[in-house]
Formats: sequence, C-alpha cells, structure tokens
Amino acid sequence: MTRMNLTKTLSAVAAGLVIGWAATAPTVSADEAKAKEAFNAGVVAMQAGNSDEAILNFQLAMTEDPKFADPAMNLGAVLFEKKDYQGALNAFKSATERDPKLADAWANLGQTHYVLKQFVEATPAFQKAAELAPDNADYLIRLGKVYNQRSMGAEATSTFEKAHQLGGGDHLSWFYLGQAYEAQNKTPEAIAAYQKSIAMKDDFYSAHSSLGSIYLAQEKYGPAASEFKRAAQIDPQAYKASYNYAIAVQSDDPENLDAALAAWESFLAAHKNNPKAAKLVTGAKETVKALKDAKGGTPQ
Repeated sequence: MTRMNLTKTLSAVAAGLVIGWAATAPTVSADEAKAKEAFNAGVVAMQAGNSDEAILNFQLAMTEDPKFADPAMNLGAVLFEKKDYQGALNAFKSATERDPKLADAWANLGQTHYVLKQFVEATPAFQKAAELAPDNADYLIRLGKVYNQRSMGAEATSTFEKAHQLGGGDHLSWFYLGQAYEAQNKTPEAIAAYQKSIAMKDDFYSAHSSLGSIYLAQEKYGPAASEFKRAAQIDPQAYKASYNYAIAVQSDDPENLDAALAAWESFLAAHKNNPKAAKLVTGAKETVKALKDAKGGTPQ
C-alpha cells in the first residue's frame, strides 16, 4: 500500500512526491476493507496520472474509515501538487486527527502553511513533528526556517544547530543560521556558517554577499572584494554586489588608482541604466571623475 509523502521533498516554493510503503493490518472490518480498496484504487489512479480519480478514491477511503490516515496523506499530496493548498491543508489536518502521532502528517501540514507564508500557523505543526521524531533533522531544518521567517533568532539558532549536529542541513539552513548569528552579534559564528553555506553551494549569491558585507564592516577589504566579485559573477544584475566590490577594491589599496577606476567603470558599464541603482550610479560617476582628476587625466 502506497503513501505519498511530501516531507522528504518539499522546499519553500515547490514540492515533489516520494513513494513510500504503508503497512496494513491483516484483519479488518467490512468498512475498513472498503476503505483500503478505495485507497488502493486511488494509488493506481495516481500512478496512472489520473489525479481526479485518485482524489475521489482517497476521499471515499476517508469516508469509509475515519481512522485511516494514509488516504488523507495521499489526498493532501495530490492536492498540494495541484496547488490546491487549502484543500491540502484540510487533508493534512485530517491526517493529524486520524493519527495524532504521525509525524509526517504534522510536517506536511506545517509545510503547506509555510508555502502559503502562514508562518505562525506553520510553527506548532513543525514543532509537533519535531517532538514526535526528535532525531529527524529534516523536521528541525523546516522548523528553523519558520523561526527565521518570524525573526526568532535564538530559536532558529538552537534548532539549526541541533539539526546540523544530527547530520542534516543544506546551503539554506547554514545561510539562515548565519543570519541568526548576525542578529545576535555572533560575528565569528556567522562567518563560519556563511562559509559552510558556500561550501555546499558555491553559486549561492546571498551567502557570498552576506559574507562580503561582514568583511567590509570589519575593514577586511581584500576578502570583501573577493566575495562581492563572486556574488557579481553569480548574478550580473546584482548592482549592489558590483558597487560594494568597487568600494572594497578602492578601500583595499587607495593608492592603486587604476584598480579602483577599473572597478567603478565596470559598475557603471553594467548598471548605469538601472533605475534602481540611480543614486549609486550618480555617486559612482563622481568617484570616477575624482579618480581621473587624481590621475591628472581629463574627465569624460
């Protein structure tokens, strides 16, 4: 018997289905037998790509056996994939009522709230999932991300730390942990977390940018320039990274007018027509003029 489980594959914005197996009791009542027959028919329909028929069969199974959680789980998974998030919420909530100790049901309920940006409602669902399965790093990561969205830095920190100790985590969880450390003025820990995030995903713009900002504030201009340069390579439209790179280059060696001029002119070439960067472009033009004056050249 197949249960479609979202918890192993959902992200903040997307989801996939993972097939797992749910055991059934060998002796069942007539209603339970009807429920399992409908459930199995729903699984077959889903595997054949007929989601509408699958929904009807999972609903029938739920009606025949009010204690059977698996059809509610699969119904929620199908509705989630169809982006019927309210329907998925109702199905996963029913699964938690049918089997209050089913951690996956609580996690799926929390994940659906998360996708809907209902972070307050997602919190107790993920907390319950983590309570039921305290060694499940994935549940802790999801709970930590909810805490991060709610600016609950201390809670996010302890939750991510525990998840990482269990061997879980991804580039986002380390990035969010870095943000939580920064909010608590734990700069060395934040640097280490951002570095871990980058090690797991080198083309992650946000981690490079955040790490560069820390180095810039610490007046470590060489490392800052390296991080902002990489961030600008990852996202050429990110005008702030290009701007900060120019600042870091000029600050690292104020006497090297050629390097500074090249960095600022590169920023202007890429972003002079970006209305969002208008104020920075104006300042950059003034800086270029000053640098050319310092070199004894003729401003353009």
